[in-house]
Amino acid sequence: MKDPLTVFEAGRCPSVSTRDALKPGVDERVFAVEFLAQEECSGAGGDWLIGRELDGTREVALGEHACWFLPDAYRGARQTRYGVVRVDLLPVTTQVPDGWCLETVSDGLSPKTDVNVLALGVYETEDDARLAARALE
Repeated sequence: MKDPLTVFEAGRCPSVSTRDALKPGVDERVFAVEFLAQEECSGAGGDWLIGRELDGTREVALGEHACWFLPDAYRGARQTRYGVVRVDLLPVTTQVPDGWCLETVSDGLSPKTDVNVLALGVYETEDDARLAARALE
């Protein structure tokens, strides 16, 4: 399994972490996603990673209002990237704000999440993300 390019771990404001943050615990799971790095268009702004499960329909989001955590390489062009998320299935604690220019990967609508993203690892290719998710299951 290749190492992720970057791992972001959830918190009050997501932060850079290590590959260990992707290992699922009890009542957690991992799966491969495609995602876009986005900036909300609220007055304060904020960074978000908005994605969807590659082999399903589940939408995911990691970010926060008025929180800036993405490196410069993620800003600008809307580039689809691939990753692995570690989630729990508890009631969702971070909802994506409606009307702040945050869109799903597939249809441009506001994302509706039903899981809490605990960590997101960015991988170079879709195949790398799929292999990593299988190895972490």
